[in-house]
Amino acid sequence: MKRNSTNSNASFRNMLSAGAKSIKLMMVLALAGTGIANAQFGAVPGEHDPMVKGLNDPILRNPGGNNMPIRNITITPICPGIQNLNVPDMSFDAVVMEWSNAFNYDSLVFRFALSGTNNYREIRIPGNPNPGRYFLQGLTAQTSYDFSIASVCGPGNQSAWSNSVTVTTLHEPAPRIQNNQRNYNQIRLNPNPASGSTAMSFYSPIDGVYQVVIVSSTGKEVMKKQFNCSMGQNIQQIDLSNFAPGLYFVRLGNGSETSIEKLMVN
Repeated sequence: MKRNSTNSNASFRNMLSAGAKSIKLMMVLALAGTGIANAQFGAVPGEHDPMVKGLNDPILRNPGGNNMPIRNITITPICPGIQNLNVPDMSFDAVVMEWSNAFNYDSLVFRFALSGTNNYREIRIPGNPNPGRYFLQGLTAQTSYDFSIASVCGPGNQSAWSNSVTVTTLHEPAPRIQNNQRNYNQIRLNPNPASGSTAMSFYSPIDGVYQVVIVSSTGKEVMKKQFNCSMGQNIQQIDLSNFAPGLYFVRLGNGSETSIEKLMVN
């Protein structure tokens, strides 16, 4: 009987010890869970409760730390910028800007100013889809400009400005010569901008021979052609299949009158 009583007491003590360990483990887990919730949402109400007071105490929550409560932080993603802006073509009053169109953005912003100044003008265009090219007109002949571009990924989230490109516009070509007030041989190009081909229409006051010459914005002659025309409205198709994208000048003349029109090839 005595041995059985001793064994029973030992078993009872073991049960108490195991139960105490379980209770301690549950309290540790509860403290950890409440501490995480407190870290996410701030201090827990009930400062007079010993357990809650411990959770609200920065030193107890973060021993050896800076005594500051942990807070949620929202980080705005960095908007990727454009670093490969270039100007492949230009004229006396316009430039063609190109960049990588590998990514789409909410919008794109160009800025330009007289070279060496900070008086920038900005132009915003849609960035989805990313066009990879923009034709900017309205510049002054024989003038240097600085150009750069930035991407916009959302409200208040604009990238850094790209590399700056400095461009000097060309000399202004000779003014268009009008033969009289009726403007007989004024050129009209349709479509313009164009790709593949475009139709050149004009009015001639006489039957005769005309010559059309097309030059690039750098002054290089890329096409010359003579053709007969009749008095009245005339239409000539121009093949653009071998033209590189860019700005061109179409000059039409009959030996006495000349007309010039700009043509943009995509």
